[in-house]
Amino acid sequence: MKKIISVLLAVMMLFALMSPCASAVSSRGNIPIIYIRGNGEAIYGPDGNKVPATFNDLELGGEGGLDKDAIVEACINIIKPFVAEGLIFDKWESYGKAIYEEIQPLFDGAQLDGNGDSLPGVGMHADSLWDNENSWNKNPGTYGLWDYQFHYDWRLSPYDHVDKLHEYIQRVMTRTGKDKVSIYTRCFGGSLGVAYLEKYGHLGHVDSVMFDATLNNGASVINDVFSGQIEFKSSRLQQYMAQLEQCDYYDVGFGLTIEGLANEIIFKTMDLFTQTGTADALFDGVEDLYTKLYKALMPAICFATGLATQANYWTCVYEKDFDAALNLMFGSKEAKEAYPGLIEKIKYYREHVTSKGDALYRDFADKYNIRIGAVGKYGYMNMPMSDSVNEPSDALVSLKDSTFGATVADIGSTLPKSYLASADPKYISADKMVDSSTALFPETTWIIKNAHHNFFGADDAVAQAFFFDKATVDTFSGLPQYIRYYEDELRYEPMTAENCEDYDWYSVAEKKPTTETILVSMMRWFKMILEIITKLLRGELSFGDIGK
Repeated sequence: MKKIISVLLAVMMLFALMSPCASAVSSRGNIPIIYIRGNGEAIYGPDGNKVPATFNDLELGGEGGLDKDAIVEACINIIKPFVAEGLIFDKWESYGKAIYEEIQPLFDGAQLDGNGDSLPGVGMHADSLWDNENSWNKNPGTYGLWDYQFHYDWRLSPYDHVDKLHEYIQRVMTRTGKDKVSIYTRCFGGSLGVAYLEKYGHLGHVDSVMFDATLNNGASVINDVFSGQIEFKSSRLQQYMAQLEQCDYYDVGFGLTIEGLANEIIFKTMDLFTQTGTADALFDGVEDLYTKLYKALMPAICFATGLATQANYWTCVYEKDFDAALNLMFGSKEAKEAYPGLIEKIKYYREHVTSKGDALYRDFADKYNIRIGAVGKYGYMNMPMSDSVNEPSDALVSLKDSTFGATVADIGSTLPKSYLASADPKYISADKMVDSSTALFPETTWIIKNAHHNFFGADDAVAQAFFFDKATVDTFSGLPQYIRYYEDELRYEPMTAENCEDYDWYSVAEKKPTTETILVSMMRWFKMILEIITKLLRGELSFGDIGK
Protein backbone atom coordinates (compact mmCIF):
# COMPACT_ATOMS: atom_id res chain seq x y z
CA MET A 1 0.00 0.00 0.00
CA LYS A 2 2.97 2.30 0.57
CA LYS A 3 3.86 2.11 -3.11
CA ILE A 4 0.31 3.06 -4.03
CA ILE A 5 0.53 6.09 -1.79
CA SER A 6 3.92 6.95 -3.25
CA VAL A 7 2.54 6.98 -6.79
CA LEU A 8 -0.39 9.19 -5.77
CA LEU A 9 2.03 11.51 -4.01
CA ALA A 10 4.27 11.57 -7.06
CA VAL A 11 1.47 12.82 -9.30
CA MET A 12 0.21 15.29 -6.68
CA MET A 13 3.68 16.73 -6.11
CA LEU A 14 4.31 16.95 -9.82
CA PHE A 15 1.11 18.96 -10.33
CA ALA A 16 1.69 21.13 -7.27
CA LEU A 17 5.20 22.10 -8.27
CA MET A 18 4.31 23.62 -11.59
CA SER A 19 2.46 26.83 -10.89
CA PRO A 20 3.09 30.04 -12.83
CA CYS A 21 4.87 32.88 -11.13
CA ALA A 22 5.19 36.42 -12.40
CA SER A 23 7.38 39.33 -11.51
CA ALA A 24 8.39 42.63 -13.01
CA VAL A 25 11.55 44.50 -13.79
CA SER A 26 12.19 48.02 -15.03
CA SER A 27 15.13 47.73 -17.44
CA ARG A 28 14.44 47.98 -21.15
CA GLY A 29 16.20 47.11 -24.39
CA ASN A 30 15.87 47.81 -28.11
CA ILE A 31 14.49 44.43 -29.24
CA PRO A 32 10.93 43.28 -28.35
CA ILE A 33 10.84 40.23 -26.08
CA ILE A 34 8.10 37.60 -26.33
CA TYR A 35 7.47 36.01 -22.95
CA ILE A 36 6.19 32.40 -22.94
CA ARG A 37 5.19 31.18 -19.48
CA GLY A 38 4.74 27.61 -18.26
CA ASN A 39 1.61 25.79 -17.22
CA GLY A 40 -1.09 26.85 -14.80
CA GLU A 41 -3.10 29.52 -16.61
CA ALA A 42 -6.77 28.95 -15.86
CA ILE A 43 -8.77 26.49 -17.94
CA TYR A 44 -12.55 26.99 -18.11
CA GLY A 45 -15.46 24.69 -18.90
CA PRO A 46 -18.59 25.30 -21.02
CA ASP A 47 -20.37 26.76 -17.99
CA GLY A 48 -17.69 29.42 -17.58
CA ASN A 49 -16.37 27.92 -14.37
CA LYS A 50 -12.75 27.00 -13.85
CA VAL A 51 -11.85 23.38 -14.63
CA PRO A 52 -9.55 21.76 -12.04
CA ALA A 53 -6.58 21.03 -14.29
CA THR A 54 -4.03 20.53 -11.47
CA PHE A 55 -4.15 19.44 -7.84
CA ASN A 56 -3.67 23.08 -6.86
CA ASP A 57 -7.10 23.79 -8.36
CA LEU A 58 -8.84 21.37 -5.97
CA GLU A 59 -10.32 22.64 -2.73
CA LEU A 60 -11.14 20.52 0.30
CA GLY A 61 -14.26 21.49 2.24
CA GLY A 62 -16.02 24.84 2.26
CA GLU A 63 -18.51 26.17 -0.22
CA GLY A 64 -17.74 24.75 -3.64
CA GLY A 65 -15.05 22.49 -2.21
CA LEU A 66 -14.78 18.73 -2.18
CA ASP A 67 -17.04 16.80 0.16
CA LYS A 68 -14.85 15.11 2.78
CA ASP A 69 -17.40 12.33 3.27
CA ALA A 70 -17.31 11.69 -0.47
CA ILE A 71 -13.53 11.47 -0.30
CA VAL A 72 -13.76 8.83 2.43
CA GLU A 73 -16.28 6.87 0.34
CA ALA A 74 -13.99 7.10 -2.69
CA CYS A 75 -11.08 5.72 -0.68
CA ILE A 76 -13.22 2.79 0.43
CA ASN A 77 -14.25 2.12 -3.18
CA ILE A 78 -10.58 1.98 -4.15
CA ILE A 79 -9.51 -0.22 -1.25
CA LYS A 80 -12.23 -2.83 -1.85
CA PRO A 81 -10.89 -4.22 -5.15
CA PHE A 82 -7.33 -3.81 -3.87
CA VAL A 83 -8.06 -6.29 -1.09
CA ALA A 84 -10.87 -8.47 -2.51
CA GLU A 85 -9.40 -9.04 -5.96
CA GLY A 86 -5.80 -7.89 -5.87
CA LEU A 87 -4.37 -9.26 -2.65
CA ILE A 88 -6.53 -12.38 -2.59
CA PHE A 89 -6.72 -13.37 -6.28
CA ASP A 90 -3.79 -11.36 -7.72
CA LYS A 91 -6.11 -9.59 -10.18
CA TRP A 92 -5.50 -5.85 -10.48
CA GLU A 93 -7.58 -4.74 -13.47
CA SER A 94 -10.59 -3.77 -11.34
CA TYR A 95 -8.28 -1.93 -8.97
CA GLY A 96 -6.97 0.32 -11.74
CA LYS A 97 -10.51 0.89 -12.99
CA ALA A 98 -11.69 1.83 -9.49
CA ILE A 99 -8.89 4.39 -9.13
CA TYR A 100 -9.77 5.94 -12.47
CA GLU A 101 -13.49 6.12 -11.73
CA GLU A 102 -12.98 7.79 -8.34
CA ILE A 103 -10.31 10.32 -9.37
CA GLN A 104 -11.43 11.24 -12.90
CA PRO A 105 -14.56 13.21 -11.88
CA LEU A 106 -12.34 15.55 -9.85
CA PHE A 107 -10.55 16.56 -13.07
CA ASP A 108 -13.46 16.24 -15.48
CA GLY A 109 -12.73 18.43 -18.49
CA ALA A 110 -8.98 18.70 -17.94
CA GLN A 111 -8.27 15.68 -20.12
CA LEU A 112 -7.69 15.95 -23.86
CA ASP A 113 -9.63 13.89 -26.37
CA GLY A 114 -8.40 11.09 -28.63
CA ASN A 115 -6.87 13.57 -31.07
CA GLY A 116 -5.06 15.53 -28.38
CA ASP A 117 -7.55 18.40 -28.56
CA SER A 118 -9.43 20.09 -25.76
CA LEU A 119 -12.88 18.72 -24.97
CA PRO A 120 -15.80 20.75 -26.44
CA GLY A 121 -16.24 24.06 -24.67
CA VAL A 122 -13.13 23.61 -22.50
CA GLY A 123 -10.13 25.89 -22.76
CA MET A 124 -8.78 29.31 -21.97
CA HIS A 125 -11.06 32.35 -22.22
CA ALA A 126 -10.83 33.85 -25.67
CA ASP A 127 -9.79 37.24 -24.30
CA SER A 128 -6.79 35.68 -22.55
CA LEU A 129 -5.42 33.87 -25.60
CA TRP A 130 -4.25 37.10 -27.19
CA ASP A 131 -2.87 40.26 -25.66
CA ASN A 132 -5.04 43.31 -26.18
CA GLU A 133 -2.95 45.44 -28.52
CA ASN A 134 -4.19 48.58 -26.77
CA SER A 135 -2.31 47.44 -23.67
CA TRP A 136 0.93 46.81 -25.51
CA ASN A 137 4.14 48.73 -24.92
CA LYS A 138 3.54 52.46 -24.62
CA ASN A 139 7.26 53.33 -25.02
CA PRO A 140 8.18 52.74 -28.67
CA GLY A 141 11.85 52.03 -29.18
CA THR A 142 12.45 50.43 -25.78
CA TYR A 143 11.10 47.10 -24.64
CA GLY A 144 10.83 45.26 -21.33
CA LEU A 145 10.60 41.61 -20.34
CA TRP A 146 6.83 41.66 -19.94
CA ASP A 147 5.53 43.92 -22.69
CA TYR A 148 4.51 41.05 -24.97
CA GLN A 149 3.18 37.83 -23.45
CA PHE A 150 1.97 34.94 -25.57
CA HIS A 151 -0.86 33.05 -23.89
CA TYR A 152 -1.72 29.49 -24.86
CA ASP A 153 -3.51 26.38 -23.61
CA TRP A 154 -0.57 24.70 -21.89
CA ARG A 155 -2.16 21.26 -21.98
CA LEU A 156 -1.88 20.88 -25.75
CA SER A 157 1.08 19.84 -27.86
CA PRO A 158 3.54 22.71 -28.47
CA TYR A 159 3.09 22.17 -32.20
CA ASP A 160 -0.58 23.06 -31.83
CA HIS A 161 0.57 26.60 -30.99
CA VAL A 162 3.60 27.30 -33.16
CA ASP A 163 1.62 28.82 -36.05
CA LYS A 164 -0.29 31.09 -33.67
CA LEU A 165 2.97 32.08 -32.00
CA HIS A 166 4.44 32.85 -35.41
CA GLU A 167 1.43 35.05 -36.22
CA TYR A 168 1.79 36.78 -32.86
CA ILE A 169 5.48 37.49 -33.49
CA GLN A 170 4.65 38.93 -36.92
CA ARG A 171 2.11 41.27 -35.32
CA VAL A 172 4.67 42.42 -32.75
CA MET A 173 7.29 43.09 -35.42
CA THR A 174 4.77 45.03 -37.51
CA ARG A 175 3.66 47.06 -34.52
CA THR A 176 7.22 47.87 -33.40
CA GLY A 177 8.84 48.20 -36.81
CA LYS A 178 11.52 45.70 -35.81
CA ASP A 179 12.72 42.80 -37.93
CA LYS A 180 13.71 40.62 -34.97
CA VAL A 181 12.38 39.59 -31.56
CA SER A 182 13.81 37.78 -28.57
CA ILE A 183 12.03 34.95 -26.76
CA TYR A 184 12.00 34.42 -23.00
CA THR A 185 10.69 30.97 -21.94
CA ARG A 186 10.01 29.47 -18.54
CA CYS A 187 9.04 25.96 -17.46
CA PHE A 188 6.74 24.44 -20.13
CA GLY A 189 7.26 27.56 -22.24
CA GLY A 190 10.62 26.12 -23.23
CA SER A 191 8.93 23.28 -25.11
CA LEU A 192 6.87 25.73 -27.14
CA GLY A 193 9.93 27.89 -27.76
CA VAL A 194 11.91 24.91 -29.08
CA ALA A 195 9.04 23.77 -31.31
CA TYR A 196 8.76 27.28 -32.74
CA LEU A 197 12.47 27.51 -33.48
CA GLU A 198 12.45 24.04 -35.04
CA LYS A 199 9.76 25.12 -37.51
CA TYR A 200 10.38 28.84 -37.99
CA GLY A 201 13.88 29.53 -36.68
CA HIS A 202 15.36 29.49 -40.20
CA LEU A 203 13.43 32.68 -41.08
CA GLY A 204 15.88 34.73 -39.00
CA HIS A 205 13.25 36.55 -36.94
CA VAL A 206 14.70 35.50 -33.56
CA ASP A 207 17.69 37.35 -32.16
CA SER A 208 18.07 35.48 -28.87
CA VAL A 209 16.24 33.06 -26.61
CA MET A 210 16.57 32.24 -22.94
CA PHE A 211 15.50 28.94 -21.41
CA ASP A 212 14.77 29.71 -17.76
CA ALA A 213 14.28 26.57 -15.63
CA THR A 214 12.68 24.92 -18.64
CA LEU A 215 11.66 21.29 -19.05
CA ASN A 216 12.36 20.93 -22.77
CA ASN A 217 15.61 19.07 -22.15
CA GLY A 218 13.70 16.55 -20.04
CA ALA A 219 12.39 16.47 -16.48
CA SER A 220 13.20 13.36 -14.47
CA VAL A 221 10.19 13.77 -12.18
CA ILE A 222 7.70 13.63 -15.06
CA ASN A 223 9.77 11.06 -16.91
CA ASP A 224 9.78 8.68 -13.94
CA VAL A 225 6.04 9.01 -13.37
CA PHE A 226 5.24 8.25 -17.02
CA SER A 227 7.67 5.36 -17.29
CA GLY A 228 6.79 3.84 -13.91
CA GLN A 229 10.24 4.27 -12.39
CA ILE A 230 9.10 4.91 -8.84
CA GLU A 231 11.47 4.20 -5.97
CA PHE A 232 10.69 4.84 -2.33
CA LYS A 233 13.35 5.53 0.31
CA SER A 234 12.37 6.44 3.84
CA SER A 235 15.30 8.77 4.51
CA ARG A 236 14.54 10.75 1.37
CA LEU A 237 10.87 10.98 2.30
CA GLN A 238 11.85 12.43 5.64
CA GLN A 239 14.04 15.00 3.93
CA TYR A 240 11.31 15.83 1.44
CA MET A 241 8.82 16.44 4.24
CA ALA A 242 11.30 18.82 5.81
CA GLN A 243 11.63 20.48 2.42
CA LEU A 244 7.85 20.91 2.25
CA GLU A 245 8.01 22.69 5.58
CA GLN A 246 10.74 24.93 4.19
CA CYS A 247 8.64 25.63 1.09
CA ASP A 248 5.57 26.37 3.17
CA TYR A 249 7.60 28.99 5.04
CA TYR A 250 8.45 30.64 1.73
CA ASP A 251 4.86 30.27 0.46
CA VAL A 252 5.89 28.95 -2.94
CA GLY A 253 2.67 27.15 -3.70
CA PHE A 254 3.32 23.53 -2.81
CA GLY A 255 -0.07 23.26 -1.14
CA LEU A 256 0.87 19.91 0.39
CA THR A 257 2.29 20.75 3.79
CA ILE A 258 0.22 19.31 6.67
CA GLU A 259 -0.49 21.82 9.39
CA GLY A 260 -0.35 21.87 13.17
CA LEU A 261 -0.16 18.82 15.38
CA ALA A 262 -0.63 16.43 12.46
CA ASN A 263 2.54 17.87 10.99
CA GLU A 264 4.44 17.22 14.23
CA ILE A 265 3.10 13.68 14.52
CA ILE A 266 4.12 12.79 10.97
CA PHE A 267 7.58 14.33 11.26
CA LYS A 268 8.46 12.72 14.55
CA THR A 269 7.00 9.36 13.58
CA MET A 270 8.92 9.35 10.31
CA ASP A 271 12.06 10.33 12.21
CA LEU A 272 11.54 7.39 14.58
CA PHE A 273 10.87 4.95 11.74
CA THR A 274 13.91 6.16 9.82
CA GLN A 275 16.30 6.04 12.77
CA THR A 276 15.22 2.56 13.83
CA GLY A 277 15.13 1.13 10.29
CA THR A 278 11.41 0.34 10.56
CA ALA A 279 10.54 2.46 7.52
CA ASP A 280 13.04 0.71 5.27
CA ALA A 281 11.66 -2.66 6.30
CA LEU A 282 8.10 -1.53 5.53
CA PHE A 283 9.00 -0.09 2.15
CA ASP A 284 11.17 -3.02 1.12
CA GLY A 285 8.32 -5.40 1.82
CA VAL A 286 6.05 -3.96 -0.86
CA GLU A 287 8.43 -3.98 -3.84
CA ASP A 288 7.02 -7.23 -5.26
CA LEU A 289 3.46 -5.94 -4.85
CA TYR A 290 4.23 -2.74 -6.72
CA THR A 291 5.81 -4.72 -9.56
CA LYS A 292 2.50 -6.54 -9.97
CA LEU A 293 0.18 -3.55 -9.89
CA TYR A 294 2.05 -0.59 -11.39
CA LYS A 295 0.89 -1.36 -14.95
CA ALA A 296 -2.69 -0.88 -13.81
CA LEU A 297 -1.96 1.81 -11.24
CA MET A 298 0.19 4.31 -13.14
CA PRO A 299 -1.98 4.69 -16.27
CA ALA A 300 -5.15 4.83 -14.15
CA ILE A 301 -3.89 7.78 -12.12
CA CYS A 302 -2.28 9.59 -15.04
CA PHE A 303 -5.36 9.30 -17.25
CA ALA A 304 -7.77 10.16 -14.44
CA THR A 305 -5.93 13.38 -13.66
CA GLY A 306 -5.50 14.17 -17.35
CA LEU A 307 -1.73 14.04 -17.00
CA ALA A 308 -1.18 11.33 -19.62
CA THR A 309 -3.46 13.07 -22.14
CA GLN A 310 -1.95 16.54 -21.76
CA ALA A 311 0.55 16.34 -24.59
CA ASN A 312 2.86 19.04 -23.25
CA TYR A 313 3.86 16.80 -20.36
CA TRP A 314 5.24 14.31 -22.88
CA THR A 315 7.82 16.85 -24.01
CA CYS A 316 9.59 16.19 -20.69
CA VAL A 317 10.15 12.46 -21.27
CA TYR A 318 13.74 11.45 -22.02
CA GLU A 319 14.53 9.78 -25.33
CA LYS A 320 15.97 6.76 -23.50
CA ASP A 321 12.68 6.15 -21.65
CA PHE A 322 10.26 7.28 -24.33
CA ASP A 323 9.28 3.85 -25.64
CA ALA A 324 8.83 2.47 -22.12
CA ALA A 325 6.63 5.42 -21.12
CA LEU A 326 4.56 5.25 -24.30
CA ASN A 327 4.06 1.52 -23.83
CA LEU A 328 3.04 1.90 -20.18
CA MET A 329 0.47 4.63 -20.87
CA PHE A 330 -0.76 3.68 -24.36
CA GLY A 331 0.33 0.06 -24.70
CA SER A 332 -3.10 -1.49 -24.39
CA LYS A 333 -5.32 -2.02 -27.42
CA GLU A 334 -8.03 0.11 -25.82
CA ALA A 335 -5.69 3.08 -25.27
CA LYS A 336 -4.28 2.92 -28.79
CA GLU A 337 -7.79 2.92 -30.25
CA ALA A 338 -8.99 5.71 -27.96
CA TYR A 339 -6.07 8.14 -28.48
CA PRO A 340 -4.68 7.73 -32.03
CA GLY A 341 -4.33 11.46 -32.76
CA LEU A 342 -2.84 12.24 -29.36
CA ILE A 343 -0.25 9.50 -29.76
CA GLU A 344 0.73 10.89 -33.16
CA LYS A 345 1.21 14.37 -31.66
CA ILE A 346 3.36 12.93 -28.90
CA LYS A 347 5.47 11.05 -31.43
CA TYR A 348 5.72 14.12 -33.66
CA TYR A 349 7.37 16.21 -30.93
CA ARG A 350 9.70 13.33 -30.18
CA GLU A 351 10.72 13.00 -33.83
CA HIS A 352 11.29 16.72 -34.36
CA VAL A 353 12.74 17.71 -30.99
CA THR A 354 13.47 15.06 -28.36
CA SER A 355 15.29 12.59 -30.60
CA LYS A 356 17.58 15.30 -32.01
CA GLY A 357 19.05 16.19 -28.63
CA ASP A 358 21.79 18.81 -28.38
CA ALA A 359 22.30 18.89 -32.16
CA LEU A 360 19.01 20.77 -32.53
CA TYR A 361 20.12 23.58 -30.22
CA ARG A 362 23.50 23.72 -31.94
CA ASP A 363 21.68 24.29 -35.22
CA PHE A 364 19.73 27.15 -33.66
CA ALA A 365 22.97 28.77 -32.53
CA ASP A 366 25.27 28.00 -35.45
CA LYS A 367 23.00 27.85 -38.52
CA TYR A 368 20.35 30.38 -37.49
CA ASN A 369 22.71 32.66 -35.54
CA ILE A 370 20.42 32.67 -32.49
CA ARG A 371 22.01 33.59 -29.19
CA ILE A 372 20.96 31.04 -26.54
CA GLY A 373 21.05 31.40 -22.78
CA ALA A 374 19.97 29.17 -19.89
CA VAL A 375 19.16 29.56 -16.21
CA GLY A 376 19.33 26.55 -13.92
CA LYS A 377 18.44 26.44 -10.24
CA TYR A 378 19.17 24.04 -7.41
CA GLY A 379 19.13 23.65 -3.65
CA TYR A 380 16.11 21.34 -3.53
CA MET A 381 15.60 17.63 -4.00
CA ASN A 382 13.29 15.99 -6.52
CA MET A 383 10.35 13.86 -5.42
CA PRO A 384 11.42 11.11 -3.00
CA MET A 385 9.67 8.56 -5.23
CA SER A 386 11.76 9.53 -8.25
CA ASP A 387 14.94 7.67 -9.19
CA SER A 388 16.56 11.12 -9.61
CA VAL A 389 16.01 12.03 -5.96
CA ASN A 390 19.74 12.53 -5.37
CA GLU A 391 20.14 15.04 -8.20
CA PRO A 392 20.28 18.74 -7.25
CA SER A 393 17.19 20.46 -8.63
CA ASP A 394 14.77 23.34 -8.18
CA ALA A 395 12.24 20.76 -6.84
CA LEU A 396 11.04 19.96 -10.36
CA VAL A 397 13.83 20.22 -12.95
CA SER A 398 17.22 18.67 -12.30
CA LEU A 399 20.08 21.12 -12.65
CA LYS A 400 21.83 19.03 -15.30
CA ASP A 401 18.68 19.20 -17.46
CA SER A 402 17.88 22.90 -17.06
CA THR A 403 21.50 23.80 -17.88
CA PHE A 404 21.70 21.43 -20.88
CA GLY A 405 24.38 19.24 -19.41
CA ALA A 406 26.23 20.78 -16.46
CA THR A 407 28.05 18.16 -14.38
CA VAL A 408 26.62 17.91 -10.85
CA ALA A 409 27.37 16.05 -7.64
CA ASP A 410 24.68 14.26 -5.64
CA ILE A 411 22.79 16.22 -3.01
CA GLY A 412 24.86 16.72 0.12
CA SER A 413 28.17 15.91 -1.59
CA THR A 414 30.76 17.53 -3.84
CA LEU A 415 32.44 16.63 -7.10
CA PRO A 416 35.32 14.16 -6.59
CA LYS A 417 38.70 15.69 -5.75
CA SER A 418 40.24 13.98 -8.76
CA TYR A 419 37.64 15.61 -11.00
CA LEU A 420 38.15 19.04 -9.46
CA ALA A 421 41.92 18.76 -9.82
CA SER A 422 41.66 18.63 -13.61
CA ALA A 423 38.65 20.95 -14.04
CA ASP A 424 38.77 24.63 -15.03
CA PRO A 425 38.11 26.51 -11.74
CA LYS A 426 36.35 29.25 -13.70
CA TYR A 427 33.35 26.96 -14.13
CA ILE A 428 33.27 25.32 -10.68
CA SER A 429 30.69 26.49 -8.13
CA ALA A 430 31.84 27.72 -4.73
CA ASP A 431 30.21 24.70 -3.05
CA LYS A 432 32.12 22.37 -5.43
CA MET A 433 28.85 20.74 -6.52
CA VAL A 434 28.63 21.97 -10.11
CA ASP A 435 30.86 22.21 -13.18
CA SER A 436 29.18 24.37 -15.83
CA SER A 437 31.90 23.83 -18.46
CA THR A 438 30.02 20.77 -19.72
CA ALA A 439 26.80 22.75 -20.27
CA LEU A 440 25.85 23.18 -23.92
CA PHE A 441 26.29 26.96 -23.75
CA PRO A 442 28.62 27.49 -20.77
CA GLU A 443 29.29 31.18 -21.49
CA THR A 444 25.58 32.06 -21.30
CA THR A 445 24.44 29.65 -18.60
CA TRP A 446 23.72 31.05 -15.14
CA ILE A 447 23.14 28.90 -12.07
CA ILE A 448 21.23 30.00 -8.96
CA LYS A 449 21.50 28.14 -5.67
CA ASN A 450 18.68 27.75 -3.12
CA ALA A 451 16.05 28.86 -5.61
CA HIS A 452 12.77 27.01 -6.04
CA HIS A 453 11.25 26.41 -9.48
CA ASN A 454 8.50 28.96 -8.79
CA PHE A 455 10.76 31.77 -7.52
CA PHE A 456 12.17 34.15 -10.09
CA GLY A 457 13.86 37.00 -8.23
CA ALA A 458 17.38 36.38 -9.51
CA ASP A 459 16.21 34.99 -12.87
CA ASP A 460 14.93 38.39 -13.92
CA ALA A 461 18.28 40.03 -13.19
CA VAL A 462 19.98 37.45 -15.40
CA ALA A 463 17.39 37.93 -18.15
CA GLN A 464 17.87 41.69 -18.13
CA ALA A 465 21.62 41.35 -18.58
CA PHE A 466 21.26 38.61 -21.21
CA PHE A 467 18.72 40.43 -23.37
CA PHE A 468 19.51 44.09 -22.76
CA ASP A 469 23.29 44.04 -22.27
CA LYS A 470 24.10 40.96 -24.38
CA ALA A 471 25.92 39.69 -21.31
CA THR A 472 27.95 36.52 -20.94
CA VAL A 473 29.01 35.01 -17.63
CA ASP A 474 32.26 36.97 -17.95
CA THR A 475 30.68 40.34 -18.75
CA PHE A 476 27.63 40.10 -16.44
CA SER A 477 27.94 43.26 -14.35
CA GLY A 478 27.51 42.65 -10.64
CA LEU A 479 26.85 38.91 -10.68
CA PRO A 480 29.03 36.04 -11.89
CA GLN A 481 27.86 32.71 -13.29
CA TYR A 482 26.95 31.35 -9.86
CA ILE A 483 24.39 33.20 -7.75
CA ARG A 484 23.20 32.65 -4.18
CA TYR A 485 19.50 33.40 -3.66
CA TYR A 486 17.77 34.16 -0.35
CA GLU A 487 14.12 33.31 -0.91
CA ASP A 488 12.96 34.57 2.47
CA GLU A 489 14.47 37.98 1.69
CA LEU A 490 13.97 37.97 -2.09
CA ARG A 491 17.64 38.87 -2.31
CA TYR A 492 20.55 37.52 -4.33
CA GLU A 493 24.31 37.95 -4.47
CA PRO A 494 27.35 36.26 -6.00
CA MET A 495 27.88 32.75 -4.62
CA THR A 496 30.98 32.49 -2.46
CA ALA A 497 32.58 29.93 -0.18
CA GLU A 498 31.08 31.86 2.74
CA ASN A 499 27.44 31.96 1.58
CA CYS A 500 27.00 28.69 -0.37
CA GLU A 501 25.54 26.68 2.51
CA ASP A 502 22.66 24.29 1.87
CA TYR A 503 19.18 24.50 3.34
CA ASP A 504 18.77 23.03 6.82
CA TRP A 505 16.55 20.20 5.62
CA TYR A 506 19.54 18.53 3.93
CA SER A 507 20.70 17.31 7.34
CA VAL A 508 17.31 16.18 8.66
CA ALA A 509 17.81 12.48 7.94
CA GLU A 510 20.89 10.96 9.50
CA LYS A 511 22.79 8.89 6.93
CA LYS A 512 23.99 6.44 9.56
CA PRO A 513 21.86 6.34 12.70
CA THR A 514 23.79 6.02 15.95
CA THR A 515 22.69 4.76 19.33
CA GLU A 516 22.38 8.37 20.45
CA THR A 517 20.22 9.50 17.51
CA ILE A 518 17.95 6.45 17.89
CA LEU A 519 17.42 7.11 21.62
CA VAL A 520 16.79 10.83 21.04
CA SER A 521 14.28 10.03 18.34
CA MET A 522 12.44 7.53 20.57
CA MET A 523 12.36 9.94 23.50
CA ARG A 524 10.96 12.76 21.36
CA TRP A 525 8.28 10.49 19.95
CA PHE A 526 7.14 9.07 23.31
CA LYS A 527 7.17 12.56 24.82
CA MET A 528 4.91 13.78 22.04
CA ILE A 529 2.49 10.84 22.50
CA LEU A 530 2.31 11.41 26.27
CA GLU A 531 1.59 15.11 25.76
CA ILE A 532 -1.22 14.30 23.29
CA ILE A 533 -2.79 11.73 25.65
CA THR A 534 -2.56 14.14 28.60
CA LYS A 535 -4.26 16.94 26.65
CA LEU A 536 -6.98 14.58 25.44
CA LEU A 537 -7.71 13.39 29.01
CA ARG A 538 -7.83 17.00 30.25
CA GLY A 539 -10.19 18.00 27.48
CA GLU A 540 -7.64 20.45 26.12
CA LEU A 541 -7.50 18.72 22.76
CA SER A 542 -9.90 16.82 20.52
CA PHE A 543 -9.12 14.54 17.61
CA GLY A 544 -10.60 17.18 15.33
CA ASP A 545 -7.89 19.60 16.42
CA ILE A 546 -5.02 17.40 15.23
CA GLY A 547 -5.07 18.74 11.69
CA LYS A 548 -5.37 22.38 12.71
